[in-house]
Amino acid sequence: MCAEAERISTSMQESVCRFRGLLMASISMMDPNATDEALQLACVEGYNECMAEPATGGECTRPEGACTATVAEVEACLNDTLAVMNQLPSCEGLTAETLNGLEDPAYTEDPASCVAVDQECPGFT
Repeated sequence: MCAEAERISTSMQESVCRFRGLLMASISMMDPNATDEALQLACVEGYNECMAEPATGGECTRPEGACTATVAEVEACLNDTLAVMNQLPSCEGLTAETLNGLEDPAYTEDPASCVAVDQECPGFT
């Protein structure tokens, strides 16, 4: 299970870095005078810093307690998470309005497949 989780996690680097760029842009929004251009610049800087780091699959540890999730269920969770992350906007053309739209539950709630894994294997996701 860890090998597949690591493979998928490593392939997520671009999406994770896009998220990190958006996070940096969100922090820039704390400045009430931040322009869309400043948000885009913060996003690009966060993205580029992240992409310069080596891709890693993270650390896979055995979950505590009983875990009844199957490998297929964990794969579905990871793939569904990647699908959501792939829908995140890029830094180009980013606006404050776009960033505010990321509060939509489609981005903030775990995919249903991950809810199931979390129930069957607490602490894994």
